Amino acid sequence: MSNGKFKLDDDLPPLVPEKRYEVMMKAFRTAIMFGGKASKLVMDFVIVTPGDHYGVVLPKYYNVTHIKGRPAENGEFKVGRKSDFARDFFSLFTVNHRKPDSFRMDLFEGATLLAEAKTVVWARNRSIPTNLQYSKIARLIKVLEHR
Repeated sequence: MSNGKFKLDDDLPPLVPEKRYEVMMKAFRTAIMFGGKASKLVMDFVIVTPGDHYGVVLPKYYNVTHIKGRPAENGEFKVGRKSDFARDFFSLFTVNHRKPDSFRMDLFEGATLLAEAKTVVWARNRSIPTNLQYSKIARLIKVLEHR
């Protein structure tokens, strides 16, 4: 019998209890996922709620209709007016205009948001084993403070 071993090619993503946390956006990027089938906006949020999970970074994934150029950090993208991102953005921030080409992601900078974390237990039409489950931001609820 072989004594072969294997390693995971990356660190396990964070797992935190499902509850609401205060978070701040750390970074965002555009990405092509699922073998080129899905254009995504990936926003990374750091937990700023004091406690055991302070500093943990959780992702929030949004579908986008178009990525301008190559996927990149701070990449440009388009979303539909009925998209989850558009609804979250306009629920969180007061914007005094409706020009479709002029909304800025920098409104997230310096904003402390209330967010709900969820454990991902199902992916690609099958359950995820407990030791591989991870957390993501399920919902951005409201702005708590903006500097």
